[in-house]
Amino acid sequence: MEQPYGVVSEAPGALYPTLHAPDQRVGLHRHQTPYVALILDGSYEEWSADGRYLLERGDVVLHGRYHAHGNCIRESSRVLNLVLNVEPPCSAKRVVRLQGLAGWLADIRCDPVGAASRLLSAVMDEKPRAPLPPPTSLAAAAEQLRRGPELPITDLARRESGVSPEHFARSFRRHFGMSPTAYRAEHRFRRALARLDDSPALAGLAAESGYADQSHMTRDFRARTGHPPARLARLRATPAG
Repeated sequence: MEQPYGVVSEAPGALYPTLHAPDQRVGLHRHQTPYVALILDGSYEEWSADGRYLLERGDVVLHGRYHAHGNCIRESSRVLNLVLNVEPPCSAKRVVRLQGLAGWLADIRCDPVGAASRLLSAVMDEKPRAPLPPPTSLAAAAEQLRRGPELPITDLARRESGVSPEHFARSFRRHFGMSPTAYRAEHRFRRALARLDDSPALAGLAAESGYADQSHMTRDFRARTGHPPARLARLRATPAG
């Protein structure tokens, strides 16, 4: 069984740059707090359960809370990361190209906390960019993994892709950065996380999200976030500092 990826903990309102050398790889990980990344120079690929993106200068990436992703650096890259002190209206990823990048940088550096809300609103107002299309043989299979949690991977590989399970798994990992099993589990976790605040009945939330039972969901949340669902809901309800 694959283990969920490590969690990075950061303070809301934090602002920090990251520098990446060519051919560097950053393994799959997730951030405890939502944040936006502004690509200042260079380019790199980012993969997740949302697909694979080529990110370049001027792109702005919104990562929701506990969004799992990894990176492969194509050329030397500089990224400015702003940890949000407000909760975005989505738990997944959103990639946009904002106009006036220099103005945004000046605003963020002058007042990171105040700029966070303005930047988030601007990102949500822009039309998001679609990820790179997966190979045709993977597109339908990925859709089935998101919607049909009970379908065995071996059956899915042969029915949707017409290849062996081993070949299917290798191709899937190359594009999404994770195995078909991990991809399905990530979307199951996202469904539950998105509805956590509005679902006081945890047993019902577990069933509706695709978990075997409430205990299964609790173990998964602990592994992915460090907290059981009820405690995580309380933490999310606490205003950020």
